Amino acid sequence: MRSYTIKGQEHIVYDLESELPDEIVINPDWKNARDGDWVRADDGAYIQVLKRKKLGKTGVIQTCVGTYSVTGSMDTSEREDRYTLSGKSSATIHKERTKPTRKEAEFAYKVVNGSGAVEAYMEAFSANSVNYAKKRAALLLKTERISTLMNPSMEELEKVFAELDVDLRYLIKGAKDQIDEGKNGSDKISALKMLWEAYGVVEKKKITEIAGIFQGFDQKRLEDAKRPELVEHQSPGDEVA
Repeated sequence: MRSYTIKGQEHIVYDLESELPDEIVINPDWKNARDGDWVRADDGAYIQVLKRKKLGKTGVIQTCVGTYSVTGSMDTSEREDRYTLSGKSSATIHKERTKPTRKEAEFAYKVVNGSGAVEAYMEAFSANSVNYAKKRAALLLKTERISTLMNPSMEELEKVFAELDVDLRYLIKGAKDQIDEGKNGSDKISALKMLWEAYGVVEKKKITEIAGIFQGFDQKRLEDAKRPELVEHQSPGDEVA
């Protein structure tokens, strides 16, 4: 027999049938139980239904130890949070989630592009409290899903490049076409700059030099400019000496 107190009221869970008071009548089907019914859980313990309600289109049973969907099973083991179907607290769910939400992806994007973590959180999640945003942003930055978004591995980048048919030839040809044919290519050059860096072909310092030569020059000056020397072609991820 176990005892739990909720909002000042004691609730009992009977682990054995022999512990049941004589006046308690057991509803044999907990999935169809009503408020106040005593039921036998799937682990063999006896517990009282405190409330039956709907969660979307699904029926839900609330007890002193947990909340259960009538489409699943019920046990009476102690849970981290008695009000969630998983039995986990919001902090644990937040930490263990593997796939980022749209707002989390927006948060990561803003941080990567120079916004402070607190500012990025408040904008992405429409938060009003700075203290709350500070705590939640710190938690997000510690999760693997956000770290992966902000620091993708070379393997992940190579996969994306392959899917988009982006390789070294594509990058060099794009830059050349922009010089030969482009009229106002500042936006395109910025995109190519990003691809250069992500592809790992040249150092960041070299990227700046390349962009400086490509932008702000007419065709004649471009032809007269000394072209930066590119490293020999190598596989993505190889170190540049």
